Amino acid sequence: MSSLNPPRCPNCNSVVDLTELYRVAPKSGTTMIGGVGIVCPVCGMSLRVLQVRASLIGLLAFFLPLVLVVTSYIAAPVARGSTDYRIRIAIFIAVMWAGIALHKRSIPRLLTLRLLENGEVVRFPLTPAPKTEENAELRSALELTPVEESRPVWTCENCGEENPGNFDECWKCQTWRVDDNKQAGDPAEKVE
Repeated sequence: MSSLNPPRCPNCNSVVDLTELYRVAPKSGTTMIGGVGIVCPVCGMSLRVLQVRASLIGLLAFFLPLVLVVTSYIAAPVARGSTDYRIRIAIFIAVMWAGIALHKRSIPRLLTLRLLENGEVVRFPLTPAPKTEENAELRSALELTPVEESRPVWTCENCGEENPGNFDECWKCQTWRVDDNKQAGDPAEKVE
């Protein structure tokens, strides 16, 4: 089912698993409270988590069994307290609970993402741990910075390949970008 695929980042189209975010975010029932955000683990963009689709399907999980029971009662009325009445109520409760349980399990896949707008205030329940000397060299996906669109495209001095402005090293030969502020005589260092 394509609608139950995990949400994708609108910037880089990578899959973003929201299971852990949904687990740790403050909730009222099954709905996350307030504006909740996440940082894309691939491109580093700040994203807003939207719950509209999950909320609508949650309402359907409750109201669809209710509508089915009411229409079956109208189509074939039964006396209150009869065996048929009890069977219908039991079916209604079982279908409703099954729908709610399935909905609750699939909520992280029903959430959608959009880019965070300027000035929008959201909470990021999954924030990276503060840097310490032991992990200062380690870079998690959550520590990536958003793409800097203002930096111009540059050409690698080693292999002549053109690179996007947000790349600090050549994608082809891994030669570090020579900063424009450095002296012209400084050679680019190759990472091995």
